[in-house]
Amino acid sequence: MKLPMLLLAGLMLCDLALMLAEPNGWSCNAEPLTTTRADGLTDGSAPLRVRLSWEDFVKGPDGAKRLASLKRGIAQMKSLDAARGSTNLQRQLDYKRSWEYCANIHGFFGMASMNHVTVEMFVAQLKAAHADPEIIASFNGLLDQTPPQDGVAPKVWGTCRHSSGNTQADFWGWHRIYLYYFEKVLRWAAGDDTLNPPYWDYTDVKHLALPAEFLDTKSPLFEPRRAPAVNAGGKLPQHDTDVDKGLVLSSYLDAELNVEEGVHGNVHCDVGGGVLSCPEALMGKVPVAGNDPIFYIHHANIDRLWACRDKMNNNAATGRG
Repeated sequence: MKLPMLLLAGLMLCDLALMLAEPNGWSCNAEPLTTTRADGLTDGSAPLRVRLSWEDFVKGPDGAKRLASLKRGIAQMKSLDAARGSTNLQRQLDYKRSWEYCANIHGFFGMASMNHVTVEMFVAQLKAAHADPEIIASFNGLLDQTPPQDGVAPKVWGTCRHSSGNTQADFWGWHRIYLYYFEKVLRWAAGDDTLNPPYWDYTDVKHLALPAEFLDTKSPLFEPRRAPAVNAGGKLPQHDTDVDKGLVLSSYLDAELNVEEGVHGNVHCDVGGGVLSCPEALMGKVPVAGNDPIFYIHHANIDRLWACRDKMNNNAATGRG
């Protein structure tokens, strides 16, 4: 796999790191065999960090500690958003480790964004298209972002890779790197080097509802800009999370595109807007999706599906059928 090297080089300046998902669950159960260095290469000297399913992550006394650590890390990162625009060198470093900064690496609204679209411009587009008022209202209060001139943000903000038209992006690879770096910052913010964020396995019909811990309005895991039914404990449509056909495709590119445009996008839209679907903020619109904590637990599962697919196909990484 050819890594997006600009993203990799830029984020290393932020003192972030990468982490691969454990291929466990769905129909694959492989043991982690190597360790991954900050440059994305493997040296085989130690086991990979392991991501647990959400259910195992919160189970028992150790699970309570892990959950507390996850909440503490997210709350700390969110608190660092206040460092935006500071002239103090330490606060500038703090901002690089903030929730907002990390979310903006995935995408953001503003004239400096990839598509040069502001919130106001996008809302005007929605109104011109006679979009549902609920979709339009979901963007109320969202702000444009301007990358700080810190030598990093202008290079890496808004660089997420998604396929469009006849162009297929390195979707799985980019998001794996992004999770790697995010998780390093999260461990730092939590003060817990053992913290490995879990995955939400909605491909299991027993877990179609958002994990209960994300529904507590007093928790840093809660986000009000979700489909009301989802935040009330409603289940995702089962057909939206079916990956059986996609993961058995022998072509890596075909499997990647099937997951990207299928279960990945479906969960984004179902969580972000439910019946109204995309492009409702937050999860239903790329520039702001990374602001919802469930984004990272969702993408941990998407990363796991990549590992599942590779195990089923003897790690074949290229080609198209």
